[in-house]
Amino acid sequence: MSAENACHGSSGRAKPPDDVQHIGKYRLIKTIGRGNFAKVKLAKHVPTGRQVINCNTLLTFSSPHCRFEFLFKVQA
Repeated sequence: MSAENACHGSSGRAKPPDDVQHIGKYRLIKTIGRGNFAKVKLAKHVPTGRQVINCNTLLTFSSPHCRFEFLFKVQA
C-alpha cells in the first residue's frame, strides 16, 4: 500500500500500525456484514496468514441469566 492510500481521517497522516484491531492472534480487516444481532468481520490469522470470518454479537444482557435464556430460545 502506498503512502497516499494509507491516509485516514482529517489529519492526513498514515494510520499507525498500533491502531489495527486485533483479537488474540487475529487481525480484523473489515466489516463484511451486519444484522440485528451481530457484526461479521473479515479477519486474518496472523501466524498463518489465513483469512477467516469473525462474528461479534451486538447484544448486551443485564445478567448472565438473561443471556442464557436468550441463547436457549435461539437454539430452539
